[in-house]
Amino acid sequence: MPSREDIACRCGCGFAAFDWELKFILEHVAHQFGTSATVTSGCRCRARNEREKGSKNSYHLRGMAVDFFVPGISVEDVYAFLCFSFPEKYEIIIYDTIVHVAIQDSPERIDFRSKKVGV
Repeated sequence: MPSREDIACRCGCGFAAFDWELKFILEHVAHQFGTSATVTSGCRCRARNEREKGSKNSYHLRGMAVDFFVPGISVEDVYAFLCFSFPEKYEIIIYDTIVHVAIQDSPERIDFRSKKVGV
């Protein structure tokens, strides 16, 4: 399970809000693969989000999104597991080295490796 430091904004501003559903998702992933996820981006303040070239309405700004990978497990396997586990919920995006999950009611699937939407 990620610590407060793991999910806090990387700029050091102290912003560390994190939605409970994301904790549940990360626990679900850890249980499935037998190891904890490594969070690469959790909360972001506006300044950090701009530096990361994040969306102006990014769910990271509200502590409702997380980017992560699972050591030793392919991002394809993590993405497939999440899409199977939560077919009617969440934004789930696969990148070359990470998976992004945002808490939203309508399901959205994006493969940024190939720029395909709805995969």
